Amino acid sequence: MPKGRTRKVAEIKQKLIDRIASGYYQSGDRFFSNRAIAARFHISYMTAHRLLKELEEEGYLGRKAQSGSFVKGEHHTYDAVGLYVSERAQIKTSYSAFLLHKLVLRLEAVDLPHKIVWTDRNTVLEDDLYPVMIDTGYLQMQLYRQNIFGFLLNQKAAPGLSSIWVDSVYIDNYSGGTAAAQIFKEYLSLDAYLVFAGPEDDERSRARVSGFLSEFPDAQVVSAGTWHFEEALRHVPTLFGTEVEKEKCAVFCCNDKLASAVIHYCSDSGIAPPFIMGFDNMPVSEELNFSTIAVPWDEMVERTVECCVSRLGGDGSSTRHIVLNTKPLLRGLSLRH
Repeated sequence: MPKGRTRKVAEIKQKLIDRIASGYYQSGDRFFSNRAIAARFHISYMTAHRLLKELEEEGYLGRKAQSGSFVKGEHHTYDAVGLYVSERAQIKTSYSAFLLHKLVLRLEAVDLPHKIVWTDRNTVLEDDLYPVMIDTGYLQMQLYRQNIFGFLLNQKAAPGLSSIWVDSVYIDNYSGGTAAAQIFKEYLSLDAYLVFAGPEDDERSRARVSGFLSEFPDAQVVSAGTWHFEEALRHVPTLFGTEVEKEKCAVFCCNDKLASAVIHYCSDSGIAPPFIMGFDNMPVSEELNFSTIAVPWDEMVERTVECCVSRLGGDGSSTRHIVLNTKPLLRGLSLRH
């Protein structure tokens, strides 16, 4: 350290070193400029310049002509994509299996090596795999602790430290719920509107319900407590446990499995099903011919593979969070106009 340096300047330098070492920055990220350091710590421009020069000489920073200082360090390298999915994806009719199948086909099409890792909350991420998480978002904090990138598919990244290391692609669930309600308003004129919601603690379900209620604030909401057909089927009687006439109501179901449960219940009970709008555009919606809010699955998978190719190629730039829009897909819906 140069002779005669004040304690204040020495402390500032240590703060800068600590910031670099904390993992806040990734290798290749731009660091503070001379002017920014001078303004932030109330020191002269020349003192800030000397501090950056020392950090460069000591190996903490590099410098690019006309670009300023950047954080040095080696990028973590990956040998393949790791598809971290829950055991439920082994059930062929599950949402996880549907998405996993699409993703595997696309990875094979671009000749990108990959490995499926059946996952639970005790799973530890493998160092040589770039982790793509499908319904396993609870692994996110491991990315921060290991300083490695990962990808969250069809789920919003948790705020805070883990989001520094996780790329993601997901949909605007609130907008999708709003669109479902607006479709009902546009094409139907009925006595009542019902909502069959997913798990109460699932942010996707909550956002879809909130979007729908923004148009129909008096709609009755019943939670199935699940996303899955078998469990949802037991809750359908509660949905119809009112004086509402089924043929004079419409039901927004927060995913297609819930919608299929309503249709099967009505069929087994010998009653005509109400107007139904699902969410997701899973194969069951086409099989049973009901309308749904379609998730752009192919685009979602394409964005995921693009990121996998980039990260496996050594891209160390800041993470990206991509929000895609849904689109109503009308099937068998009687039109008012």
